[in-house]
Amino acid sequence: MSKVLLFSESAATRDYVAGSLVHGGLQVITASDGAGFLKYLAAAKFDLAVIDLHAYSINSLELVNSLKRRVPPIPSILLANSGSEQAALKCSADQVLFKPVDPHDMVAAANKVLG
Repeated sequence: MSKVLLFSESAATRDYVAGSLVHGGLQVITASDGAGFLKYLAAAKFDLAVIDLHAYSINSLELVNSLKRRVPPIPSILLANSGSEQAALKCSADQVLFKPVDPHDMVAAANKVLG
């Protein structure tokens, strides 16, 4: 079972996306702030990171880009609000999804990125 690290400061987004991914057969660990995300990332191996672009505790774009520099790199999906297209395109996420995300689209994107 693939292990996903999900970061969003929004409890509603965390619950919705985590529920979609769990229903799709993935194991999900959630982080509500940047420090928590980094703590989980240091403590365990993850197959995929799902990151909400709109965070105040950490620069989400830099976080996504840093995942690509890891050895081995961790694939990522960036969640963005409509109107954030320019910012979303500046990062190296494997996939960008715009909220609200359909649960089936979330699972399909995760499976595609996981290969």
